[in-house]
Amino acid sequence: MKKICILGLNPAWQKTLTFEQLTYGAVNRAADLETIPSGKGINFARAVHTWDKTEGTVYQFLAGDAGKKIRQGLWEENLSHISNETSGETRTCTTVISAGDGIVTELIEPSPFAGPMAAGQLFRQLCTGLEQADALAICGTCPPGINEYFYTKAAAKARELGKFILVDSCQYVQTLLEEGADLLKVNREEICKLTGTDDLAEALKLAFIQFKIRYLAITDGPASAWFSDGKDLIRYSIPSLEKVVSPIGCGDTCSGVMLSEILTGTDPAEAFRFGLAAASANCLTPMPAQFDPDQAKELYGKITLSYA
Repeated sequence: MKKICILGLNPAWQKTLTFEQLTYGAVNRAADLETIPSGKGINFARAVHTWDKTEGTVYQFLAGDAGKKIRQGLWEENLSHISNETSGETRTCTTVISAGDGIVTELIEPSPFAGPMAAGQLFRQLCTGLEQADALAICGTCPPGINEYFYTKAAAKARELGKFILVDSCQYVQTLLEEGADLLKVNREEICKLTGTDDLAEALKLAFIQFKIRYLAITDGPASAWFSDGKDLIRYSIPSLEKVVSPIGCGDTCSGVMLSEILTGTDPAEAFRFGLAAASANCLTPMPAQFDPDQAKELYGKITLSYA
């Protein structure tokens, strides 16, 4: 199988609390509690594992009791990872699902500091991993102590080795995008932030002017998604779902499945369609990136494409 090095520097211990109906300003007793390792890198890796066409290894920092829980959870799921210990406590992210009205709220704790020794060690481990990998995926935010230089160096190493580079982040990625990446996959808000405009049509054009990228994939929740290679612009109409349980992890699921498809020879525009289908299937489950592949393949056929 093709191999992916996944930079997910900001993992989390995910708690999902489900309430029949959440009432703000009152005492609420949860009907259900589920826990799972999470964060964009881990969710990406889980999606890759679920899709089962490529292999992924997450490179990350872990700390404290939450870090131990994440290690154990990843072992139970058989998800490959390279994790370096830092001081403090890995953040906990709490998803609050109000089943009655379908409102989902995400509460995110601050991340612990990652020092230069841990960062240097992880970077060296990443460089070793990249030699045997086929792609680098840069996912999400960085913890305190990590600056733009880490992502830039990682991308430069991958570029030097001729690896495919996917970027699913809008933090600390300006320089690496200017220097070159294969695929920028972000949401509507993030592409507007990166290009400095609130107009999506303008952002889609500016991305290929400001950055050295081959492909651009933009999601917008249940609204239309967009894909461009700098010449053609494709619009994807997403099928409506009868009931959304939780959208957490949908973007990561889309990225993981899309890159898996690209690495196994699927045209990038079609690979994005598979990613969107998997993201839609992910909406039907309470936990991030634990979707049903058969359900995703069924939804794939319901996504329509049109040239803009």
